[in-house]
Amino acid sequence: MSAPAVHDVTTMDKLTDLELSRLILEENHLDHKDELGHLLSLIFRSYTDHVPKAEELTVPLKKIPIDSRTNTFLDIEDEETTVPLYNGQTRQWNWALPTSYKSASCAGSGVRGRKGGTNKELGDWVLVADNRTEADLSESQPESTTDQTNSDSPVKDNPMLSMTDVSGDSGDSGDPWETSPDGYEEALASASSDLAETTSRETEPKPSTTEAIFGSFFNTVTPALLLKEPNLTHKHNLSRKWSAANSSRPVCGEEIARKPDLTLLDDLEARWDTIKAVCELTASPYLPSQTLLKTLDSKAYLLLKHQPWRRFALFISLCNGYHDLRIHLYDHSGGVVSPCTNIDKEPDKYLHIFSCIVFGNLECIGFDPTISILKHTLHHTLELSGSRPTKDLPSKRQDLIESAQIEEVVESSQLEENELSLPPAVAEDMVPTPAAEPIGKICVNKNTYNILEIIFSTQGLVGRGSVCYLARKDDEEYIIKDHCVLGGQTAVLNEINMMKKMEGVCGVPQLVEYWLIEVAPGEVEDTRAYRYKFPRSIQDTFHIHVRLVLKPRARPLHKFRSKVEFLGAIRDIVNIQRQAVEKRKVLHRDASLNNAMIEDDGDGSHGMLIDWEFAVDIVEGEQYVVGGTGTLPFMSWSLLFNLYLHTPDTSDERSGKRASGSRPYPVALIKHDYKDDLESMFYVFVWTCIEYRGPLGMKHVLPKRTKEGLNWITREWSRTYKQCSASKTRFFYHSDHYTVQLTKQFDPYFRDLLPLALEWYNLIKDPVSVCFNNVIAMLEKHLANLPWNEPSPGLLVSTWMLQGLSASASSLSTDGEDTPSVDETSKKRVIEHRWTTDLILPKPM
Repeated sequence: MSAPAVHDVTTMDKLTDLELSRLILEENHLDHKDELGHLLSLIFRSYTDHVPKAEELTVPLKKIPIDSRTNTFLDIEDEETTVPLYNGQTRQWNWALPTSYKSASCAGSGVRGRKGGTNKELGDWVLVADNRTEADLSESQPESTTDQTNSDSPVKDNPMLSMTDVSGDSGDSGDPWETSPDGYEEALASASSDLAETTSRETEPKPSTTEAIFGSFFNTVTPALLLKEPNLTHKHNLSRKWSAANSSRPVCGEEIARKPDLTLLDDLEARWDTIKAVCELTASPYLPSQTLLKTLDSKAYLLLKHQPWRRFALFISLCNGYHDLRIHLYDHSGGVVSPCTNIDKEPDKYLHIFSCIVFGNLECIGFDPTISILKHTLHHTLELSGSRPTKDLPSKRQDLIESAQIEEVVESSQLEENELSLPPAVAEDMVPTPAAEPIGKICVNKNTYNILEIIFSTQGLVGRGSVCYLARKDDEEYIIKDHCVLGGQTAVLNEINMMKKMEGVCGVPQLVEYWLIEVAPGEVEDTRAYRYKFPRSIQDTFHIHVRLVLKPRARPLHKFRSKVEFLGAIRDIVNIQRQAVEKRKVLHRDASLNNAMIEDDGDGSHGMLIDWEFAVDIVEGEQYVVGGTGTLPFMSWSLLFNLYLHTPDTSDERSGKRASGSRPYPVALIKHDYKDDLESMFYVFVWTCIEYRGPLGMKHVLPKRTKEGLNWITREWSRTYKQCSASKTRFFYHSDHYTVQLTKQFDPYFRDLLPLALEWYNLIKDPVSVCFNNVIAMLEKHLANLPWNEPSPGLLVSTWMLQGLSASASSLSTDGEDTPSVDETSKKRVIEHRWTTDLILPKPM
């Protein structure tokens, strides 16, 4: 289902708490310390290389920053001396790793030629000051939503840390172990030169943060392992490094500001679509309710939101003095936590886990080997995938909320009645340009398809995790639906059986092939495999990974080319619903903006209704299991009210994120008939007219409130069941207010569709009148009244851009001067943009 408008960390924490209620399974402590346990043995099973023992690892002394050296090396003067990285006698790493907030913030200093000396509390451990603020040190404070991308990072100015590339910058750091042992001497000489230069500029380096210390340590362990065991080197993962650059500033490109302590990256900028794994640090003991785990939950949401092709998101936590390591796995059935590993007392086990994450193939850290997205197209790929409301959760999880991508909130002007009917300016990303080449590959059975575009992806942790790709094979284009299906074999095949039952109905996609994705020959991918046991609270919450290949290709409803095409597609979809109910005895149950499409058939275009996963055979009484009752903003009022009545009380003593032996909530039956689906189409219509500003998917980016300071109607429809039910109750019972608000909130482009909106509104208020005949007749009447000579989308775009240029030129005019006209260069650029638009979406012949 869709989520409320989430713009801050606090709200996101609450949402993920609800979504993961009773779905986090913690694996028991192991009897044998050398064992990895059920979870880690499974996800790391593809990693078979030998891992050196901790006591075998050595590094040049110069690779250990002065501020991180212990008194073990006090008497060593030659920086080229090779020293052990781990001390088997003391069972500690020869690195000054912090053990508490207090020790990390103590005014420490180096071991040679620096003020201070040995920290008596820590024996021979020498620590440096942590210059983070109190807010940075306390995980209990929500991370600021203020833009901090230009803030200075303490890591950036530390010359000692530049050697180990914890700043996150890619390229020429001069790290001797950046790629492989090959060229070691040359790179080491370069690093030595850099060290001499930086130390000559600053006699006293600035102190390091806790995150920077661990980043430096991790990035030194990596080449130490490579030097001892060169076979660990693999071509595809040589560039993985840990970065602390975003520990003091949020990851860019996301409104929900989150600052991961450490991120595992390739040679790319740190964005949520490029981060491989995250490590979070806290000196506090591990507790399931601690704030660190809340940050993991929301960061897992962001990682899966921006990388929807992953099987799971992988996180590391270091707790209890930063030395108790756990692996946290998040998938679409919840989360799993591995047993604890103490990095000091169990160094070999720690190195095994570390090697699997850093040197293992992408499958070890959650990527699906049957799909690949090219690195150089990642940013473009995510720009193309629009913000799509997400599906409802499994029947037992309907109280939880999946979060949808929210467009950046900016101020937007509304035109008055006497102004032009066209907006004065056009958004920069109004017409996205498709990639010039495939952005990846995807496998279905033994066939490989080129991915051309991500059409849409649903967001959130728990649920189906649906992604739709536009793909090509042998010069023919297809839609590939990649998603997780709740339940066993019967549930998995429901959509396939329903599509077969609807075969021959115009506007229903044709199934080409399907695949229950396998993680190994004969082993279907099932989220239950990651769980070592199945407490009652997580029973019946597991998903099977399924991939469908469909024809023909279509475009989303909001990418219509004219109002005639938009309204005609809605009429066609209502006709599909009618044929399904009256002729095939099938109820779709999920009419939404996600599933409303337009197909170009060579003779024009017509509407399509996709996603028949939750369709059911109509039964007497018309009561069905809650799962599949629709997408939240588009659910009928009666469905929302009934769902609210059947939503478990969040104050129930059984609630909480940890899986337990308490009984699962009972599965509810909800009355759902064709009138609910017809009402859903009304909400699809209204949503499009408010949330979009014209053809080709031009998004109307809404401010937080209307000019009158009121909520946008569509925002009120994107909350919890209770809030959304109350909102739609007010919507129909306060007609005078909401009919005025509809008039004001419709984008000017859709103004001539207001009479239809008001008539449809009054029709739904009288449930007896809601039937296929009345709705179709109403749509056809208003469709006949629309002008068929609407300017083409390309010309409309060009007109808007010229108006924007003219308005900009007018603002530059001075007193007494004529308004400068738009120059020929600008006109030429606009015309080229128009032709680009026509090339992307050609008009039907």
